[in-house]
Amino acid sequence: MILKKRDKYQRKLDYVFLPDETFFNAKLLHDGYANLLTIPPNVNYVDLFTTLAKEARENERDIWAKQEKEEEDLPVISWQEAGDYIGQRL
Repeated sequence: MILKKRDKYQRKLDYVFLPDETFFNAKLLHDGYANLLTIPPNVNYVDLFTTLAKEARENERDIWAKQEKEEEDLPVISWQEAGDYIGQRL
C-alpha cells in the first residue's frame, strides 16, 4: 500500500514513532489528547486508533473529561472583555 504524505489541504500525514519506540499517534489517542481522523489510503492502524479513541472517550480522558461547569453556568461576555479573562478559570 502506498501512503500519502499530505492530504488535499497539504496537512502532513505521518505515523510518528519516538526514539523509545512509543507510537506517538496511538499515545495521543489513548491519553485523550487527540480526536480520530483517518484519511485513506493511510489506514494501516485504523482499528487500533478506533479502539484507543473509543476507550479514551469512555474513560473520559483529557479532552473527553466532563467539564466542571455546564455551559449555562458560564458568563456571557463581549469580545471586548475577552482579554480580561485570559488565563483565568471561570
